[in-house]
Amino acid sequence: MEDRIVSSKDLKEELKNAPPQNVFNSGSQFLDRLIGGFAEGDLVIVGGKPKAGKSTLLQTWTKQFAKQGIGCLWFSIEMSNREFLGRFGEDMPVFWLPRVMPSATTHEWIEKKIEEAKKEGDVKVVFIDHIGMIADENLYKNRNFVEIMDARLFRLKRFALRHKVCLICVATFVSSVMRKRKTMPSTEDFRGCIGGEMLIDNAITGERRMIKELSKTGEWKDWAVWGIED
Repeated sequence: MEDRIVSSKDLKEELKNAPPQNVFNSGSQFLDRLIGGFAEGDLVIVGGKPKAGKSTLLQTWTKQFAKQGIGCLWFSIEMSNREFLGRFGEDMPVFWLPRVMPSATTHEWIEKKIEEAKKEGDVKVVFIDHIGMIADENLYKNRNFVEIMDARLFRLKRFALRHKVCLICVATFVSSVMRKRKTMPSTEDFRGCIGGEMLIDNAITGERRMIKELSKTGEWKDWAVWGIED
């Protein structure tokens, strides 16, 4: 697409002939009705306490997307491929992932792999587990972690828009106050809460105790969602 200034009228006419925005369903009628599904260009943050079931939730979505023929790309930064694939069990879906993870998972490397995966498998959804382990040279220059995380979210949002993918990332609550608090969490509870929350299309938070309770109903299976903020 040519990089030039156009009038709003001309751009609106041009967009009428553009393909419609793809929206993907998670497989949960309640969740999809609540957030309207996952759309290409979205940046979705899944957060919670450590061991709250965040990765399990993303793996469940991967299975649901695969059933719909939606290509997925996974960056499991903190687990080995053997451990990560083993968590899917015998009914592991087909998706894409790097054969080898680099010692430093940079934004540039992630974007390069997104481009590669889109050519190989027409990927529409990208999972990153987790956002805190993306290498950033600014960490060595700037000690303000909030600003670093805001910049990190901004770059990821641009990736989602530029490559027309839904980018779903895991984030962990770091403050002991956040982890012990019993009130509903929000986007402000994620690392980088000054400007970053404006870039997040949906923030989804979970608790392991809810996985057990909801599993009994059969509606949510192993999904754990108890707070969603648009």
